[in-house]
Amino acid sequence: MSRDSEADRRASDASVRGMSMEARMARIEAMMEALLRDRDDTAFSMPPLDPINPVLAFMGQQPTQSSPPHLIHLGNRPLPFPSPAEYEHYLSSFFTDVHLSHPCIDEAAFRSRSEQMLASTVIPPAEGHFLALNYIIFACCDVLLNVTPADAGKPIGWRWAEIADHVLDKKSLLGGSGDVTLIQCLLFQALYYTLVDMPGPAYNTIGFASRLVFQHSLHQQSTWTDIDALQAYERVCVFWNVFVTDRFISLACARPYTIHETDIQVELPVELFNRAILPTQLHLEDDPRLYMNQYLQYIILWARYTGNTVDGRSIDNNAQHVIDAQISRFLDHDLPGLRIPYTQPDSRAESPLKILLVQKKTDFVLWGFRSIITSLQYDDNHAAHFSQLAVSTINRMAAFNQDGRRFSLRHPIISSLCGALLVLCSLLVREPVHNRPVDVEAFQNTVAMLKDLSYSQPYAKRVLGDFLAVIRIVEGAVDGKDMPKDVAELFPYKSPSPLINFGEETRSLDRNYAPRCGVVWL
Repeated sequence: MSRDSEADRRASDASVRGMSMEARMARIEAMMEALLRDRDDTAFSMPPLDPINPVLAFMGQQPTQSSPPHLIHLGNRPLPFPSPAEYEHYLSSFFTDVHLSHPCIDEAAFRSRSEQMLASTVIPPAEGHFLALNYIIFACCDVLLNVTPADAGKPIGWRWAEIADHVLDKKSLLGGSGDVTLIQCLLFQALYYTLVDMPGPAYNTIGFASRLVFQHSLHQQSTWTDIDALQAYERVCVFWNVFVTDRFISLACARPYTIHETDIQVELPVELFNRAILPTQLHLEDDPRLYMNQYLQYIILWARYTGNTVDGRSIDNNAQHVIDAQISRFLDHDLPGLRIPYTQPDSRAESPLKILLVQKKTDFVLWGFRSIITSLQYDDNHAAHFSQLAVSTINRMAAFNQDGRRFSLRHPIISSLCGALLVLCSLLVREPVHNRPVDVEAFQNTVAMLKDLSYSQPYAKRVLGDFLAVIRIVEGAVDGKDMPKDVAELFPYKSPSPLINFGEETRSLDRNYAPRCGVVWL
């Protein structure tokens, strides 16, 4: 990953006369005490359903521009940092919302370490990786919760991501330094690149994180010594999150993944939890690890399923049937009772995250049939099945339109809409549109939802651009115009290997930046 002096220049430009260290420490202490006191007072009075509540302050505004910049120093380098109030909002929005989809950080340990790190405005060099993790968390929160118009220049959160990249000393990493914190940082850095639709950096970064997994033996549990069960549990969660992300990003980019099944000598989170932690726990009702165990087990199943499909291992054995049975068991028996942290269990409204976990099966089925769908060469039975999957997808996604909790889940929603739109366009150019009124309505609703999402989401805007030629043809057919003979050649995502630039230039953005086409994120 390239490095330059841009963050140093920006930090210097942003510097302002600061308070004395004593005054700043007193202010931070008072602010944190007030925030913690408010949190305790409202712990039972505030409806716990709203994971979006802590992030309302970010809706429709740029957090980094809401007040004069606060500065910290790493060595002799001044760096902008959120105010205490903004910092608490970032952590609350991350742990109650964003982190639920990638659970691998112990919140209590993170907050305790943050308090120690920020006790002074001068950050110890040893905390560089942890500081970088903070910055990439800010970037992920900004891009996931943004509702302002998408900028044609640098993506939302890029300023924080750029600082995180500068704080990480990549040359020293190649020499073997680093720890689990560094791997967590690279994991969320790779996820950030997927959120801003940058396949090259996403693939390169998760590959780097995966290599560090091997370097630090996170794939070999038997080598872990001098750590307790709680530390081992965090390592297990970090490993499996990297495994899943490596698998999904690599498959989306049609590139080789780094971590293979034969490399893995690590328990699943639920196995370690049940063996080493559960016997010592007295109160489990609100333990987030119960959710993490089930959620990660489900996502791991899909990572393995898609990997087997691409590798062709399912041809030689019964692996896919076993995994498919486990997936069905989770959806039928485990998901209904899954307690998602920070949500109200008796709410009448279904959790958006649960809806997307159900939708994931449809997404992967359509992803697996992508070459057949774009070929237009399938029989009526397949057409009926594809139509049913696409229409059910649109109905599920339409439920999010009036749901204020959906902001952080827009990225997977876009992927679901993309898969459905590919099916609907295929069906509507395959035979006369007047034969498929339900599909026509679903097509129109899908395009409308993607247009709404494209207001703030570059990924949705790029997907609409990928489909532009086909959308115009389908809309023309609905209006009674003739279908061109070469319509099949205009479909996006026909190639199993999307065109992606993996060079260093993808790490920099300028006014001419254009998202790479052809990637449907898994």
